[in-house]
Amino acid sequence: FGKVHIYESNVLIFGLVTSPYCSQYIKNLISYEFEQDFPEAAHIIRSQIYVDDYVKTYKTIHEAQSRTYEVRTILKNAGFNLVKLKSNYEETLDLVKNYATAQELQNAKLFSQENVEKLLGYEIDFKNDTLSIKFPWNKFSKKLIRCDKRPTKKQVLKVTMSIFDPLGLFEYVTSKAKLVYHQCIANKMDWYEIIDDRINAHWKKLLAWIAQAEKIKIPRVYIEDEKIIGKTQLVTFTDASKEMSCCCSYIRLIDVMNQQISVRLIG
Repeated sequence: FGKVHIYESNVLIFGLVTSPYCSQYIKNLISYEFEQDFPEAAHIIRSQIYVDDYVKTYKTIHEAQSRTYEVRTILKNAGFNLVKLKSNYEETLDLVKNYATAQELQNAKLFSQENVEKLLGYEIDFKNDTLSIKFPWNKFSKKLIRCDKRPTKKQVLKVTMSIFDPLGLFEYVTSKAKLVYHQCIANKMDWYEIIDDRINAHWKKLLAWIAQAEKIKIPRVYIEDEKIIGKTQLVTFTDASKEMSCCCSYIRLIDVMNQQISVRLIG
């Protein structure tokens, strides 16, 4: 068979089966190596990074600056460079700008100039400090989206899997999509079979619900000022039907200073 040749990849190839495992293994490994110097940052790297997105909420600007610097330092030693840094407080990024190299500052991707960023299926509005869901309409034909053309069972599944809501804030939409697909299975439809009139009625409602869901803005913060909150309550509603069960939780906040009550969705 001749001489055996060994090849080593110097970079993680996007799309390679082993790439996700390798990146997560290296990320966690480097965090343990720096745990003695930066214990909190090391824990953040293991628990607050989703694939290649670093998301963290801090109570003070100083804490945000310090932890971001430490996280960035650790990841840089593993060859992972944080880019498109963004915060709802510009002061948070001042320290990062000070220790960034001239080459990094020239890189337009180091800091994002946009007020709205896409992150884990959501759109984060840094100016108003809210998040909303964003559906990838561009992946589907206009005729399908306008209901000029009925979808097949395969297309119903594709739409269902395109609704990415990791926090479960828009579960009422994803549940509706799953129910529509479940009806396709119950009818024992073929993969490329077009849906019937009954399922099509639910399909039209689903598309309308998705469009309405994109208009909802959810505050990122539950409590803006802990000092004025006199009492907090957790309110949970549950229900069930033949198709599924559900649970919805809210946090009820009582502002003792202004005598106001506010309610925020948790999930």
